Amino acid sequence: MNERIIPLKYNRTDFEEIYFKDNQGSLFFSPTTKNKTIFTLVIGVILTVLHLGNLVSLDNIGMYYFLNFVFFGSILYLLAAFITVVRWKKVITKYLKSLDNSSFFQLELTEMFLIINIDHQEDYIQWKEFTKVESKNDYIFLQSGIQNYLFPKKAMSEEDYIFFKESLKNILSK
Repeated sequence: MNERIIPLKYNRTDFEEIYFKDNQGSLFFSPTTKNKTIFTLVIGVILTVLHLGNLVSLDNIGMYYFLNFVFFGSILYLLAAFITVVRWKKVITKYLKSLDNSSFFQLELTEMFLIINIDHQEDYIQWKEFTKVESKNDYIFLQSGIQNYLFPKKAMSEEDYIFFKESLKNILSK
């Protein structure tokens, strides 16, 4: 493999497009909360119809209480999912804010390491440490233990992006 230095152009919106696509940051309709929101709304509508239509009688009072129990349980489940989304969004926002304060971004690909240089502070990650690699049309995602790295295609030249993708494929296939 040829060693190569890839200069990166940081633009916050490039990262936000990737992190927050498909309503990822939405409280009610993110992939984490969408089904819980719909379920809670359906149970709420059923309870409202039963209550407002005076359809609750002694014959079905048990079912009515059971639906109330399910409704309040689903609200708690939905709130827990909200907390998860809010925490995730807070971490991403904090990370992007830290990148906003940086001015120098560069990747260096070597035979043994990926070197990430942000404001002249270098992180050396051995290729064998990566546990998850996603190479999409608009970004490259690398996971090493608990550390995640996202490289938008827009942050580098087309030639550098193709080289980076091909290098990943070659290095990680060994």
